[in-house]
Amino acid sequence: MSKFEWKPKIRNYKTEEIDINNNDASGTVKLGNVQTADHPLSNKKKNNAVKVVMTSNSNTSSDPLSGSDPLRGGSSSPYVDPLSARMDHQPSLIITGQLNRQIGSRQKAGYLNWAYKKQKYLKKYTTDKNIPIISNIMEEEEGKVIKLEDRLKMRLDELDREEKEQDTQYMAQKDYLRHLEKLNEELKDAWNVQNDRVKSLKIVIKCSKILGRNTVPQFYPSMFVLVSEVLDTFGKLIYKRIAEKNSKTDPITGKVISKLPKNFTVHDVTEDAKEVCRNWHYKVASIRELLGRVYLEMTILSSYKFLYEGDQRLKKDLVRLAKEIRGIGDPLIANYARCYLARKGFELLPDEKDYLMILFDDFVYTQQQFEEEHFQKFLNKTGINRGQYMDLLAPPLDWILEVLGKDAGEPLFHKVLDRYQKEGKSSAIFLNSIISSFEAHLVSQAASILIYEIKQCDDSLPKHQLFKSLGEQFCVCPPEDSHKLELLNEIWKFVTAMKDIKDYISVVEVFIEFVCKSFTLKEVNILMKDLLNHLKSSGLTTFETVEEEIQNILLTVLENTGDFIKVFNLQQFLPLFDMLSTTRKVQVSKGMLKAFAKRKSATAADPVVISSLFDLAITVHDSVNALSEEFEKEEVCEALVGFVNGIDFGMALEKQLNFFTDCRRSFSMFDRINEALVIKTLNMIAKTYKFVKAQHTSKTSSFVKACVSFCHITIPSLSNLFKRTKLFVLSGQYAVMNNLLPQANALFKIAIETITNIPRIETLPDNTVVDNTEELVSMICWISSCFVSVPGHPEQGPFYLMRGLLNLIQEYNWGTGSDAKIRLFIYTLSTLSALSQQTLPYRYTGVSSNDELFMEDDDYKEQLIAIGNTIIEKAVEEILALGTDEDFSSKKKQALCAAELLNSIVFLSSLNNKLLDLIGKLYTLAKGDDKAFKIFAHVKNAVNTLANAERTQVIGYSSKDPIMKKQFKQDKQQFAIVCQVFGQ
Repeated sequence: MSKFEWKPKIRNYKTEEIDINNNDASGTVKLGNVQTADHPLSNKKKNNAVKVVMTSNSNTSSDPLSGSDPLRGGSSSPYVDPLSARMDHQPSLIITGQLNRQIGSRQKAGYLNWAYKKQKYLKKYTTDKNIPIISNIMEEEEGKVIKLEDRLKMRLDELDREEKEQDTQYMAQKDYLRHLEKLNEELKDAWNVQNDRVKSLKIVIKCSKILGRNTVPQFYPSMFVLVSEVLDTFGKLIYKRIAEKNSKTDPITGKVISKLPKNFTVHDVTEDAKEVCRNWHYKVASIRELLGRVYLEMTILSSYKFLYEGDQRLKKDLVRLAKEIRGIGDPLIANYARCYLARKGFELLPDEKDYLMILFDDFVYTQQQFEEEHFQKFLNKTGINRGQYMDLLAPPLDWILEVLGKDAGEPLFHKVLDRYQKEGKSSAIFLNSIISSFEAHLVSQAASILIYEIKQCDDSLPKHQLFKSLGEQFCVCPPEDSHKLELLNEIWKFVTAMKDIKDYISVVEVFIEFVCKSFTLKEVNILMKDLLNHLKSSGLTTFETVEEEIQNILLTVLENTGDFIKVFNLQQFLPLFDMLSTTRKVQVSKGMLKAFAKRKSATAADPVVISSLFDLAITVHDSVNALSEEFEKEEVCEALVGFVNGIDFGMALEKQLNFFTDCRRSFSMFDRINEALVIKTLNMIAKTYKFVKAQHTSKTSSFVKACVSFCHITIPSLSNLFKRTKLFVLSGQYAVMNNLLPQANALFKIAIETITNIPRIETLPDNTVVDNTEELVSMICWISSCFVSVPGHPEQGPFYLMRGLLNLIQEYNWGTGSDAKIRLFIYTLSTLSALSQQTLPYRYTGVSSNDELFMEDDDYKEQLIAIGNTIIEKAVEEILALGTDEDFSSKKKQALCAAELLNSIVFLSSLNNKLLDLIGKLYTLAKGDDKAFKIFAHVKNAVNTLANAERTQVIGYSSKDPIMKKQFKQDKQQFAIVCQVFGQ
């Protein structure tokens, strides 16, 4: 006789389902454990923050060179400059904010992105020559006493000391870069640590003078980038210094209690801050040398916000500075100064165009100097030709035109184009910048004019580069449909005549996208044929020099055409593909597999395509090995999975299974592919099941057996034990669904055996320690629920699999203090309750479940009750064992498990005195001595629900069913007893 004499209660699942769906409080819903972060009746903390109103400080100094003098140390607060890192870091916040405002659909790399451009310039513009540098740039006079009345004069004299008094040294490019970085660090150190404003200003002026030396023009763009970093740092330091003058600090704690709001106006600025700002402008205005004064004025333009309301003064000074730059004689130096003004103006007034038009006009005007004799002498002296010199002008011109072209309308575009036509001297550099900088729709509208100008321009930039720029704009916004073909033919008359295969293929690489998007595959094939003819007539024995372009062309065709099969069948596609080396073929093969995966599945009518794709897939798979990078393996795996998922033979299911078998044999490296093959095979089983409507013929039954066998063989190759277990269980369910019971039993058995090999604590390859307990619990609960509708074993008995699962739960090492075993025992009790019912809650169509096979067998009921009693006994033993530890965590787990077991017994059992005695003991454990548990509330709610059910008689049992009617009467009596146990 069992200790508790557990017997399952008769259930009416249909009524319970109705009650749940209607949110009925009939007692059929199991109460869960819900934890809340805060008690609803607890006191809430109030936010007693005091709003601080900032007031203006009207105290001003009578001496303009006293405390507010910008050249004195007045602020000891540390300042971490955002440019303290190297110049390859992110741009300033102002620039970043503007970059987010994209122009239409333009995605051109580096468009209005100075951080991107400066990295490009630093890599491109280098030199192996020595660069001159003033050696005593930081020389200072020490120990000299300066009288107060002579202070200003001495400072100005120091700042404007003649360069001829200083020695010159020569540095290699690497040393020069380190020198400029050192200057940037010395500037911040002088400002933040030494509080020496004079030294800081001297450093900046000397840096600006560096930009006046054009002895090595090849390096000038890189030198400009590095020096402008120092200037930007100085401007930020001044801005922060002025802003700090508006901050108020607590005299005791030193903490800032008020500061300027984010979107402040001039009315929010204190007089002290304004005075500091004016003094900085006076100091900069006192610099005698034009280049240094202009650069420093541009550096501190952001401080105008402290002095002037609105943008009118800033707009006037932008125009003034644009005109002042005309006084710089060297065109290279002047145009880079214009670039810096365009940068600073764009940060502050991104939509202002007037000063930019002046900069562009003056840029064009400087070309007149290139015709003079002294310019040719300069080129001879520096050892560069005219084309190389014009290339040095491309960075400032590109930036000025990009800022000018941002949100530009048609009138401004035509104004710039007209200016170029009249005074641009047919410069290819200028024309290329115009094409690249303005929005694509404006360029496309003027395509015929631009094509004419490209043909007429000089050779300062190769023609193929201009056609590439035009093609890039066509890809973004193509011309009108009525002119597309005419314009393409006009361009191709010139392009196809190019002698150099590299120049020709670089244009094809761009225009192939335009052709794919704007024309049919017929035109794509024509263009590819022209490319093939050029490659054959180029005289190249191998195509290594143009392989990258061929690869990009093929990938572009794949990405921009809708029908993969038609592309694959293009006459010129495979001949171009065969020109690639093995490595390049792998990359294109990946693209082909990805393109195939995006379209609808291929059918059995495409045997040639499927065979070719399979060969490509094998090539891609064999391109990686155990030593390959993880991202490369992931990319290959993704392509192969897409290929496997993309092949569908329709109702030719045997061919499909043969294909999966070939894939398993050929793609053995990746678990994901085998996993996909198993899932696809299970889908094929479901497809067959639906087709025969659960009535198998001998042929379909044999096919389904073959599919199950395929899964049985494939799943063990997976390294992940959890995935392996899930797929075994899933395959077992599909086997039961198709009445393949021996195969199902074998699969479920292997699933249980696989779980025994899963470690509870696992160390991953990256040394991360993972606790698998919860996933194991979830997995076993799922398997237990599957066994409800699985017929028992004809020889081993109806509970063969269930006993195996219970043995697993009992024998698995769950660790000390774990409640996993208890929770699983409680869950399996629910499974036994379902198995005891006259009608199971769910079943497989056409499969005889245990309710049909064994329900009338007394031995079946006795075994079920015996297993249920054993589960309760084991659960109680484990709950009591939890209480042997005195720590709070174990006590809490004991209380929670006691409440859960009590909950299950009340709802799943036909109650008797022994069970009621157990319920009382479990209630005592659940309530506990520590009020922090609050567990008894859940139990009390459960009892209230039962009592309500007894009073209102809404359990929902059918009065027409005599068995249900009898059980209902018993339940009413037992509910009353339960209520007495808890004092209800």
